[in-house]
Amino acid sequence: GASTGVLSVRTAATMTFDSVLTIESGGQLTTVEGPPSGTIIADTGARFAGAGLVANSGTVRFAGAGVMPIDPDLFWNSGTNSLVEVTNGTLDIESLAFDTQGGFFVAPGAVLRTQNDFALTPTSVLEFGISGPASDSANYGQLQLPSGEFTAAGTLRTMLDGYEPVLADVYSLIACSVGDC
Repeated sequence: GASTGVLSVRTAATMTFDSVLTIESGGQLTTVEGPPSGTIIADTGARFAGAGLVANSGTVRFAGAGVMPIDPDLFWNSGTNSLVEVTNGTLDIESLAFDTQGGFFVAPGAVLRTQNDFALTPTSVLEFGISGPASDSANYGQLQLPSGEFTAAGTLRTMLDGYEPVLADVYSLIACSVGDC
């Protein structure tokens, strides 16, 4: 049978996985604030599943190719000093309980996608990497909201990775299919 408990990734520790990580109801996965913080690396094939809690006070890095989902029943609590990095592929947030208090970084060519609203709080930072001209989406990170709305009460910023944009460059960093962006 399933057991409940807490798995903590402590200061300066790293946990890497490339399959389904199931956190059952009553269970908890925790990253601990640093410096340096605890780090969880989700690689190709990774999926957060279950109905438990991810309590992120450190760093969770989504580094795998393809789509990496966070299941709809999982509770995700990001502390104000936390960081969610999408360095490759697509992080697909299906969870209805995804907290956005901390920081988010979307690397060039990577996508952060949610089927729900994405509301930055006053403590949130959403940062997009830009590495080349806007004509190629592989040169910039993107937030996609196919069915939700975006609210920016926090900070939006870009990180230029060795590229100096020209006046004609227009980047679609936030894409909404319905509602306002």
